[in-house]
Amino acid sequence: MKQADFVIGGEFMMSGSRWRCTDVGTRIVVAIKLDAPDSNWYNGPPYAVAEYY
Repeated sequence: MKQADFVIGGEFMMSGSRWRCTDVGTRIVVAIKLDAPDSNWYNGPPYAVAEYY
């Protein structure tokens, strides 16, 4: 994927896992991994799960 393909709130697959984009910068994309036991953890920001970039 190209950086222009990412949108905030959009979901994508990477390394066999599902991710949700939380921010798109000029050089990085920030996302949360959708593997928490409770979907309420994905309500945010702030999120109850770690954001990765």
